[in-house]
Amino acid sequence: MSGRITPERYDSMANGYEQEQADKKRELQELAESIERMDMRDKCIQQFIRDARQYVEMPELTPELLRVFIRRIEVYEKFEKYSRTAGNPIRIHYAFRLPEQEGIPAIEVLAQPTAKTA
Repeated sequence: MSGRITPERYDSMANGYEQEQADKKRELQELAESIERMDMRDKCIQQFIRDARQYVEMPELTPELLRVFIRRIEVYEKFEKYSRTAGNPIRIHYAFRLPEQEGIPAIEVLAQPTAKTA
């Protein structure tokens, strides 16, 4: 310092530096958590790919194959009662999950009914 800046100016600069350092620490921690989530997601995806490779050649759909990929299938009532052309809405809950979803299936597909033609 050697008398070039005033103590008030030094205190102001030191406080700014400490605030910046705290912000950088918080940002670093957030980045580390983000990287950890991405690593966990990558592990889940890699596990799914390993499981899927076993079933690349699927000559027929078997119960074992369904249990590997699908946890539950929900079929709902038709939107139009007593209609022969309105399909039923279907929701498929897949068996694989990502860690950040806290128990919610990674993918939920709601199939819209398709109109059947005679």
